[in-house]
Amino acid sequence: MKSNTSIAKQTIYYTVFVFLFLLCIEGILSIAFHYKYGNNRLAITDLIVSLKSRYFIYTSGNKENEKQYNNQQLIRPDSTKEMNKQVVDEMGLANAFEFDTWLQFRNKSISGRYVNVNGYIRKSIPEFISKGTDTLRIWFFGGSTMWGFNVTDEETIPSKFAQLYQQTTKHTKSLHVINFGTRAYISFQELKLLQDRLLYETQPDIVIFLDGLNDVISSPTPLFREPLYTGYMREYFKGNFPIARGKNIKDSIEKYYQQNGVRSINEIASTLFKNYTLTIKSVEQTGKSYGFHSLFVWQPVPYYNYPNQKKDPICDKDSFPVYKLLNPEIESLYQKMDNSLYLADMLDGTISLPFIDRVHYSPAMNEAIARRLIHKLGGLLTK
Repeated sequence: MKSNTSIAKQTIYYTVFVFLFLLCIEGILSIAFHYKYGNNRLAITDLIVSLKSRYFIYTSGNKENEKQYNNQQLIRPDSTKEMNKQVVDEMGLANAFEFDTWLQFRNKSISGRYVNVNGYIRKSIPEFISKGTDTLRIWFFGGSTMWGFNVTDEETIPSKFAQLYQQTTKHTKSLHVINFGTRAYISFQELKLLQDRLLYETQPDIVIFLDGLNDVISSPTPLFREPLYTGYMREYFKGNFPIARGKNIKDSIEKYYQQNGVRSINEIASTLFKNYTLTIKSVEQTGKSYGFHSLFVWQPVPYYNYPNQKKDPICDKDSFPVYKLLNPEIESLYQKMDNSLYLADMLDGTISLPFIDRVHYSPAMNEAIARRLIHKLGGLLTK
């Protein structure tokens, strides 16, 4: 008869054995998963790469914040450092997206002192101006430049538009402006947002589209009239799990679109022009159905016709040669349209600091654009 001590030892032995056996199974499964979805031959290599990536994101994020603090102070020398820092901090919190059922993604809602977003709409100051019994409703569409990245609610293009409208005595109608600008949206996605909002909002009298940045620099997705995350989602639904592979969104997007081959600058410019004209036609057809006027604005960018680009202390110094081919085509198209405003030649030195970061506009530039919009709309604002 075995002693109690022997039975206890055997129990411990079998328990340890079972534990080690399950641990081995877990290790094998983990290795199998790693080899299928990892980027490197060894898991420890992936760990090191991941840690280095996280450290880079952390340090570069801190450097970028410090750079934006300095830019804010340069643009607003009369403002306090506390205010400028808070604008950057709130913008950092707002710099994220929420899932959208039909449009893939939209701005993240945020409530702050200087940055406020509720659903599809960024707050405008003022949003409503009471002047008369009739109300003129204007919807603004665009990417982050229309949305107002790195500026306050009061400094966006729609806000500046409303402020200028309020100051003019010849405008006798009440005004309601809505800022539907969404970061990373291309013109085709803005069209889809317009069509979606027409189902739920009081229809507008005028819609304004500001484009020319994302439709070019967000390539390759604009070439296919597809939202930013399309390549990533295609990879995911194929079972490639970009996150598990350690890939970021940009990697997975490029991987998908590489299947379509490399295009020449001429082909890119031609495709972008064709896609943009299709969007214009669709907006105009929608306007006829719903009874609103449309205005298409081709925006200024630091990469085209900006003599001071290299000396500008803030803006991006990169180059996008496709603009040299695309913009003259857009300008020629606009000359044939009554409902267009070509602003790509606006960076003539009139405003000393037109940008508040690499590509987004300063408050002074937003006001200058708003002033041009009001002038272009002319009689539509007084009818």
